[in-house]
Amino acid sequence: MMIEDEDRYQQAVARLKSLADVPDDERDKAAFLDISAAMVAYETSLTAPVEK
Repeated sequence: MMIEDEDRYQQAVARLKSLADVPDDERDKAAFLDISAAMVAYETSLTAPVEK
């Protein structure tokens, strides 16, 4: 999964919230980790210094 803009980031936030509502033993842990990693990568890209 790759998040390329704010709209997709907000969709990822909503998906994480919906995953949080599922009982632990039924939660899709792979999806949770995939979404979380994509969010971190997106957030990092926003704060990374621009190379000249």
